Amino acid sequence: MIHDPSPQLHTFKEVSCSYQLTAFKPAMAEDPQKLLCWVVCAYRKPGLSEVEYHKYMSKVHAPLCHNTSETRLLMNQLVGPQFENLADYDCIVTAVFRNIDDFVRMKQDPYYIDKVMPDHENFADTTRSKMTVGWIEDHVRDGVAVASAP
Repeated sequence: MIHDPSPQLHTFKEVSCSYQLTAFKPAMAEDPQKLLCWVVCAYRKPGLSEVEYHKYMSKVHAPLCHNTSETRLLMNQLVGPQFENLADYDCIVTAVFRNIDDFVRMKQDPYYIDKVMPDHENFADTTRSKMTVGWIEDHVRDGVAVASAP
C-alpha cells in the first residue's frame, strides 16, 4: 500500500505485479534496488461475523483480499496435497515501500496515527495478528529466472 500524502485525500493503494515469484530476505542493510515489504496476517475481532468483517474492511478500512470459509475450500483444488496446512487468518495486508524511511514516515504520519491505527480496534484481533518485514527479491519474473543479487 502506498499512502497518498495529499492532505485532502488519504488513500492506501495496493501494489501488484504480473507473474512473479518473490522471496523475502530479512530486513537488513538497505539496498536501493530492492523494495521493503511489510506483511500482516490478520484475524477478525472476536464477535465480528465474516460478513461484518468483510463489509468493514471493504467499505471502511481499506481494500483487501479476504478469505471466507467458502474460498478457503477452494485451496484444496488449487494447491493439492503437498500444501495441506492452510492459513487460518482472515486477511493478509501487504505494504511495499521504497525504503525503511518511507515505512517510518507512514507510521509517524498524523493521519495514520489518528485514523488508521485506532481503527484496527473496530475490526481486528490484534493480539493474534502476525507480521514480517523483509526485502523483496525476484527469482522468476514473467516466467524467466532472474539472477539473484549477492
